[in-house]
Amino acid sequence: MSTSLPLILIVGGARSGKSSYGETISLTLPPPRRYLATAERIDEEMESRIAIHRRQREGRFNGTVEEPLHPGRVIASARGGMIHLDCLTVFLGNLMHHAGIQDSYEQLEELYSALENRKVPLVVISNLVGEGIVPADRISRVYRDMHGLMNQRVASMATTVVRMTCGLPQVLKGSL
Repeated sequence: MSTSLPLILIVGGARSGKSSYGETISLTLPPPRRYLATAERIDEEMESRIAIHRRQREGRFNGTVEEPLHPGRVIASARGGMIHLDCLTVFLGNLMHHAGIQDSYEQLEELYSALENRKVPLVVISNLVGEGIVPADRISRVYRDMHGLMNQRVASMATTVVRMTCGLPQVLKGSL
């Protein structure tokens, strides 16, 4: 069952402006505005990044849910308001970190189902990781390939897809 509620996918490279642009778009959607974060506190540097991101969005969202492995469950249970999901790239890395290389992941299928059957508008952030050189090791190549397929699948469900480059948005699908 497809829905007409907005699903806005924002993609780009590292530091392309995708997260801040996505947050700006999220602030135009009806409250409550919930932030769905996928990052895990795996070391001091990630802890610091998470703290910085929390401070930057303070007062802009009505709450944060930290869910590194099951964002689909959070989306599936949402009623009213909107969800800002940041980010699919980290989510897929979490899956591979915790479960190793697999042909498929239950949590990824759970996410696709939740996106397809969404009950709230969504802004979803994801990197573009396959535009550089071919990685030298197997796990990186598998990750790159799986990430590209994930982005394609989410883009096919999205009402709008925006690519960020140097802080500039380019609408690839739909409109804002």
